[in-house]
Amino acid sequence: MHVIRTGVFGVNTLIVEIPGADRKQCLVVDPAACPLSRDETKITDYLKAKKLECAGIVLTHSHFDHITGIAPVKSAFPKSQIFIHEAEAVELSSPPGPMNQSVLQFFGAPEILSEVAKQPAADVLVREGSDIFGWKVIHTPGHSPGSICLYNKNENTLISGDTLFDYGGYGRTDMYGGDEAKGFCAGLDVKQGLDEYEQTVPGFYHYQVKLGELEWYIAKTPQPWITLIDNVSAGGGFSLAMCSDIRVCTKTARFSCFYANVGIGGCDMSSSYFLPRLIGTGRAYEMMLTGNFINADEAWNLGLVSKVVEDRAALVPAGLELARVIAAKDPMAVRLTKEAMRANVDAAGFDNALQVENRNQTLMIAHNVNKDASQDPIGKYWIEDRT
Repeated sequence: MHVIRTGVFGVNTLIVEIPGADRKQCLVVDPAACPLSRDETKITDYLKAKKLECAGIVLTHSHFDHITGIAPVKSAFPKSQIFIHEAEAVELSSPPGPMNQSVLQFFGAPEILSEVAKQPAADVLVREGSDIFGWKVIHTPGHSPGSICLYNKNENTLISGDTLFDYGGYGRTDMYGGDEAKGFCAGLDVKQGLDEYEQTVPGFYHYQVKLGELEWYIAKTPQPWITLIDNVSAGGGFSLAMCSDIRVCTKTARFSCFYANVGIGGCDMSSSYFLPRLIGTGRAYEMMLTGNFINADEAWNLGLVSKVVEDRAALVPAGLELARVIAAKDPMAVRLTKEAMRANVDAAGFDNALQVENRNQTLMIAHNVNKDASQDPIGKYWIEDRT
């Protein structure tokens, strides 16, 4: 087995020789070499140099960074068959499919869509237990609905794709088609992962301080945070959502200050600070004392979320729409707006709030007066004809 790094993300493309074949044949697993990464002949050059004939192109899943090299290999070896799990057949039957369109929006890389669109349809749809030249297919959804591993008993070898990494990690499940059951974030299981020192009072206090610092850093970054929430947002996950600047959720989203339900205080990771300011003290008391869930409609009515979308597939486009509107503004104006909002939520009075606003507007006027075209990142000056 030989590994070649290919494609825009340098993924592992595997060249797997087929034992016992009449000729020197092989499988190419997850080819990604393409013109965008300037390595479109990297795989075929290797095969020709080793006098190998590609008998099959196997996709462990169909995310764009694993498939953009199918066409060059298929063109060089037209008799080779393309194998993909049946759950992702649509990603190649009419590329780019819905998963890749969403994922490429997620990564902000629409230019790769044209490369994905060039890829041919699959020849063979596989499922759990299918055999590919002696490699057994194991269906492992989670990273994507059709993710697979390949196991060869004789070789005692597993090809895991993005299901599992050799350093102990695993493929993310929060993108379109991922394991939706995990939802947004259901909080932290404090029984897991604590070392011996962290199980003492001083040790856990230090650990807890670090958790709180996460929300502090989110609040202090100059860029606005837009949180996209599907299914459960509870405990620490709810705190992460609360400390962001804008929240968008699906109709199936649910929210809970779950802390009180697991034997700890109902106020944790900034919840006692943000929740009363977002929905009012009365409802905040109820949520923190009971640990009860509220649904998306209640969250909308309380002002906790800015928008409710139909389903998970609509989340990223909705978030990107908001992000693009904000990104079209002057970055300095966005930063000062966020700073003023954060500061004036806690303003000692009306006069203090005005002072922050007056200071910010003076800074922006001075910034714009001295700004020429080379310093104008959004391509327009602050003085506009509004007649």
